[in-house]
Amino acid sequence: MLTADPQSLVGTTVLSDLRVDSLIRVDAALATYAATSQPDGMECTLRVALGVPLPAEKDPSIASAVQRIARHTVGIFAICTPKAAGPVLLGSDRLLAVAHLGPPGESAEDRIASSQPMGLREVLAYLEPIAGALTTLHDQGLVHGALHPGAIRLARSGPILSGFGLSELAIILGGSGAGRDIVPPRSRVPEQVGIVPASPVAESDTYALAMIACELLAGRPFTSETDTSSIARAIDHPMMRPTPKSLSVDVPDHVDKAFEIALRPQPRERTHSPKEFLAAVAAPAAAGPPRSERQPEHEPSPPISMPRREPARPAAEMPRPQRSALGAPPPAPVEQPKADSAVWLVYAMVALGVLLLIGGAATVFVLAQHRVPPPVVPVASAPPIYPAPPPPTLIPSSPAPTPDPEPTASTAPSSEPLPPPLASPSPTGSALKPPAASGLAFYPDDHTALVPLAKETPTLGSRDALVTILVFADMQCAHTRQAREVLEAMRRRYDADLRIAVRHLPIPSHDKAEDAAELAATTGALSGPMAFWKLFETLTVNQGRLTDDDMLQWAEQAGAPRMGVRRALEEHVYKRIVEADRAVAQRLMVRATPAFFINGKRADGEQSQAKMVELIDKELLASRGALLSGTPRSRLYSTRVTFNVTAGAADPPREPAPRRRP
Repeated sequence: MLTADPQSLVGTTVLSDLRVDSLIRVDAALATYAATSQPDGMECTLRVALGVPLPAEKDPSIASAVQRIARHTVGIFAICTPKAAGPVLLGSDRLLAVAHLGPPGESAEDRIASSQPMGLREVLAYLEPIAGALTTLHDQGLVHGALHPGAIRLARSGPILSGFGLSELAIILGGSGAGRDIVPPRSRVPEQVGIVPASPVAESDTYALAMIACELLAGRPFTSETDTSSIARAIDHPMMRPTPKSLSVDVPDHVDKAFEIALRPQPRERTHSPKEFLAAVAAPAAAGPPRSERQPEHEPSPPISMPRREPARPAAEMPRPQRSALGAPPPAPVEQPKADSAVWLVYAMVALGVLLLIGGAATVFVLAQHRVPPPVVPVASAPPIYPAPPPPTLIPSSPAPTPDPEPTASTAPSSEPLPPPLASPSPTGSALKPPAASGLAFYPDDHTALVPLAKETPTLGSRDALVTILVFADMQCAHTRQAREVLEAMRRRYDADLRIAVRHLPIPSHDKAEDAAELAATTGALSGPMAFWKLFETLTVNQGRLTDDDMLQWAEQAGAPRMGVRRALEEHVYKRIVEADRAVAQRLMVRATPAFFINGKRADGEQSQAKMVELIDKELLASRGALLSGTPRSRLYSTRVTFNVTAGAADPPREPAPRRRP
């Protein structure tokens, strides 16, 4: 029993920076609140597990687990990322609480409670993105485990799956029993309501999704029972399964059959994937084949009546069938062996041909192996890549013109070979920038990487660069100013090996950050990345006087058309770029600026030039190794990002366990 009313949590601050705004709903398992993150003003959904206590000694393991869980949601469409997890004091009870990004909003539970049934097509469209998100989790070996109607909410962009991580955190604290207590009683699966509850599996998510679909079709819960034990008996009843027809919903037979399979009591007998379940429900011809298969069963009856009529007419022909029957057996056995022998001859010839093909392929493979060494000798151009780790000093040393500029730049340190290319373009100032045109800045795989680069993201550098730095910036942030200076130094140091992309994350506490971000996005969209970069520099240098007139004048000085910029700002044409960047930041759990992603490897806050050089040099070495191992240049960025985002090094450090002597 709770020692305090869940309403008492409203108005307090929990999980260090979440202000609880209002109580949305309470059931036997969860109390759901609307909350706001204090530093960045983001709206969040807070769920408190009313039946799962959190001992103080478990706090570090919960904090570590929620970071790991959040990384698995990166790049998954229609899933809400867990923001934080920890203890919440409700009276004298210290309970598990998990916060997810995004407001509570309308949920599937609200639709079911409204007693308004949905059509089959509407339900399929409603649950399709949810099934895709669940299937992606299952492909990673993960399960949601706490899927219920309240965890599916409607957003502007469509249905979003929330509540991921609740089940795993509860199981860490109290095993499969706590994993059951985190789910509202009506949304539990049969394996959770037994005498000994089992941990959820992939088929558990399929069952829960099918149950939600069934209740949406019916416009009501599958049972009117309110007692937990009565609900458990209804869930686990072996004969009465909650299919649409059992809830008086008129659906085709094949649709009801798909629900019956997905809602079976035993997990091994259910449809494995949520996508497979929706595909079976949506299949239009699912009921057609059985009818066509039944027709042959009725067709044999006409042939049976035909022989009865034929012998009745001619009685004299009776001996003829006997003679034909006596004469038929001899040829039949003679012909069948011939046919069989011919078939076996064909099989033998085919097998011989296959063996010859295998032998020929093996011979070609062996010969190719012996011929590989000679062609490798001319590719001796690769050795410069290996000495590249110590670095950029060896790359420019190959051209002959380098000795000439050395006397003029003798003050530079050991990385002198890179300044010479900058000395010659200095009169024009933009000689190194043309490769940054949007058409040459991206490969298609860059847009779908776990840390994506959008087509409208202002980017300096070529798509063939070995290292890509994506920075989330706030034009009014003093730390972003220092970050831009470091990026400028890195751009001069690494030249063609480096690509820099900038995404916007205006902080709500900065009064002009939103306007400056929209102005910069408009300038980049109208006049290209170089104009954006010039305006980026001007805005960060003059953060103390960001007036509308001054910013418009700076955009014109950067190369953007004044009237075009003014018109676009009035109509908010390119504000969508800022909104899209903010959505990506939320998905990547970026809450402050600057935040760097060096080929996907994250670095938050101000970074010194020495630290940035260290990070870039490591990625240069890793990228060159990836190219040598066969990674195509067009997939280099996405491959390195996937490795860095999912690498074990991203996990929080753990103290080594004491070594035991045998």
